[in-house]
Amino acid sequence: MSPEMRVVAPRSRVAVRTRPGGRSAHLELLGLLAATMVVVLGLMLAYLGKTDAAGDAGGVAGVSSAKAINLRQLQGPGDVMPVLGMFESPFERRAVAVALYRRAAADALPLEHVGGLVRVTIPATEIRAERRYVELRSRLERRPWLEGVPVLSPTDLANLKPHVIVRTPEAFRLRLMTAALCLFAAFWTAHAFRRMRGTIGDPVALPVVLLVCGIGLMSLVALRDPLRDTMSFFTSVTGIVAGVGLLVLASEVDLEASPLRRAVLGPLAAAVVLATLLLLFGTGPGTSSRMKSAG
Repeated sequence: MSPEMRVVAPRSRVAVRTRPGGRSAHLELLGLLAATMVVVLGLMLAYLGKTDAAGDAGGVAGVSSAKAINLRQLQGPGDVMPVLGMFESPFERRAVAVALYRRAAADALPLEHVGGLVRVTIPATEIRAERRYVELRSRLERRPWLEGVPVLSPTDLANLKPHVIVRTPEAFRLRLMTAALCLFAAFWTAHAFRRMRGTIGDPVALPVVLLVCGIGLMSLVALRDPLRDTMSFFTSVTGIVAGVGLLVLASEVDLEASPLRRAVLGPLAAAVVLATLLLLFGTGPGTSSRMKSAG
């Protein structure tokens, strides 16, 4: 066959993959190693910032756990009565202590933060029937429609908070270490899987995402009281792990070979339909109170 008659067959579309030990894999490995070291250092500094200056293992956020009352380890209502000095009547102080103890000792809904005590109430009918309620009766008179009177006002809760905790420093340390290990395990497992499959792609993406997530975790640790507030960083790490799993699944899709790459009419029609629905049924600045007042 002459060179003029030679037919060149089109290349088949196959997923673009890199060698498992290629340059991109090595770059991602080095980037993850550097990002891990930075995040570990940052978490250590955030944790040390919550420990007392003396380095006492029992003290976090400047308060010794030996002096604070652990609401998760109460033996009875009498344990919390010493910090309820805002109630002058012994009967009322005892009744409030019983209500707080029942909430703190509830196994079905563990107390995760001191602020959860603000939802503890005593039935209004009980307060009306008992004349020995003094402070709670005055609160009920100011808001007679209440069916349950909160035993702690915001001021009471603010005065009580420095004297109680909901977890020990050891429990906080364990949860933080568990969250950090889950975070690093997710990213390093993703790297190992992508390296094995040869789907590294951009070698900078995964280390940058780890660094950003680590900074967010540091902020959550530094901004919250570890002994009294909700440990929201653990929930955040759970979402990060799920996101890394989706990232790994997305890396298996070859967008260059996908027929959606050349799809035009479908996405355009969907965009028009969504825009029309938004104009017809959507709400926003066009119907805000500011625009109404201006009209």
